[in-house]
Amino acid sequence: MLELRSAYYAALPMALQKKWKAHLTLKEFEEGDPLPLNTGGGFIYFPITCVAMIGIRANGCPSTFLRFSGHGAIIGVAKIFHISKVELEATICCGGYGFAMPAKVLSQDVDDSALSTD
Repeated sequence: MLELRSAYYAALPMALQKKWKAHLTLKEFEEGDPLPLNTGGGFIYFPITCVAMIGIRANGCPSTFLRFSGHGAIIGVAKIFHISKVELEATICCGGYGFAMPAKVLSQDVDDSALSTD
């Protein structure tokens, strides 16, 4: 199965993989494509054969390299978990394929799990 080529996705519990599968869209990315990470209602990304350069931006300064993210990563969760006080941005630096999933799917699962532990 193609979605198992994402090491991060493959490591998820099978129940979560089945739940998210209906929301995954296979996308082809080209070098230079931006991945919008700081928009409400955006997407999270599971790279398969593409690689993204993640940068960090603060106080209107130019972006600074943070890391590369490929098939062993998930991109776009910092905004969902509110773990970043700075803006992150991602740009595809090596074209290829990846899955995109609406961020609201993960947000809903996070909200549901928080309610079930109360």
